[in-house]
Amino acid sequence: MDRDVAAEAKQRMELSLQHLGEEFKTLRTGRANQAMLDGVVVEYYGVPTPLKSLATINVPEAMQLVVQPFDKGAIKAIYEAIVKAELGFNPVDDGISLRIMVPALTAERRQDLVKKAKKMSEETNVALRQIRQDLNQNLEKMKKAGELSEDALAAKKKQIDDKTKEYGTKIDALLKEKEQEIMSV
Repeated sequence: MDRDVAAEAKQRMELSLQHLGEEFKTLRTGRANQAMLDGVVVEYYGVPTPLKSLATINVPEAMQLVVQPFDKGAIKAIYEAIVKAELGFNPVDDGISLRIMVPALTAERRQDLVKKAKKMSEETNVALRQIRQDLNQNLEKMKKAGELSEDALAAKKKQIDDKTKEYGTKIDALLKEKEQEIMSV
């Protein structure tokens, strides 16, 4: 049984990179966008529910979000969840929807967002190292079982290390891009 560990490493690492990209979308950069509220979870009838399952989120202006719940009775719970998420938003309840003015980013807030982005990218790097460790352990088991020679083991481990470096570089590039976006708006 010969496994293509480079392809498996690439597939798993690509998923980690995509996840980081999705997390970066939740970091606000001064302009309103619906992804800012992606991480908000509302306690709806005792069940933690993603906000986007309970309401439509619109961007009528560059610095404003409007959250319109499908169930008007959920406005209070949505309001509390947005405040609890500590996004720096102060929603205004007009009885039908919640209006959120996206405040301009202060220099301090920009630095906090950059720190958060760095933390997210470090978590993704940790995930890459975990994937590498997991695949290497599987290769060691295959060698023990006699399915791999010493040379094949070394070659496959090198492929995994190369993929780890490649995706580490991609993570760094994504982080640098996000930092520039946060600091320039």
